[in-house]
Amino acid sequence: RNLDAVSHAEGRPRLPSCRGFALVVTRFCSLVLGLDGDSVGGFSYVVHGWPFGEVRALPDGALPLEGQTHDEEELAVQEAIQQATRKPFEPFDELVELKMNFLFVCFFATLMPIGLVPTLAARLIEIRSKATKLFFVRRRCWPGEMRLLHDTQDFFAVIVLYAAMVWHTGLAIVSYNSRIAAWGFSATASVWMLSCLVLAGIVRAWGMSVRRCRKRLLRRFRHR
Repeated sequence: RNLDAVSHAEGRPRLPSCRGFALVVTRFCSLVLGLDGDSVGGFSYVVHGWPFGEVRALPDGALPLEGQTHDEEELAVQEAIQQATRKPFEPFDELVELKMNFLFVCFFATLMPIGLVPTLAARLIEIRSKATKLFFVRRRCWPGEMRLLHDTQDFFAVIVLYAAMVWHTGLAIVSYNSRIAAWGFSATASVWMLSCLVLAGIVRAWGMSVRRCRKRLLRRFRHR
């Protein structure tokens, strides 16, 4: 919407002028990045611009009078139109993006440890900008149950943790092992699987102890 602030006052862009080309590029960027194609008419928006006309609020059963305005009603309708034309905010898509970033860090941090610094900086910047994206860039979604998001996130974190164990033990035993030729396939596979099972058991026991401690703390707080 902000990218297309100039093109709303214009109609069909005059090509091949520089201003017309700039309008086409601006409208295309707005359509791709911020607007819902079904709400603004698809690619016809690139040619014709903003599909909605001027908003005028009229009293019930009355004809428009010269110089008569209803600022609050018109502002509310304009805000509703802007909300309807934006791309919807999808919490599940945002969570999938966080999951993919967590997955990449868990599996590829050992290959390039210095990459954790820009990744962490990018995560912090993106998290701080989520509220701006929700309230000003995307269409606000209806409130929903958050339990599903938390449950899927916890299950995903556990699965990635066990998969990372297999991955990193494989790197240590297979890729970075200078004696793998002397060990042979059976010995290497046996050591790999045994190491994974031992680490999985340690992590499982640690997770169960953490859950017990959390339950005890919750019970103490409830009794108080």
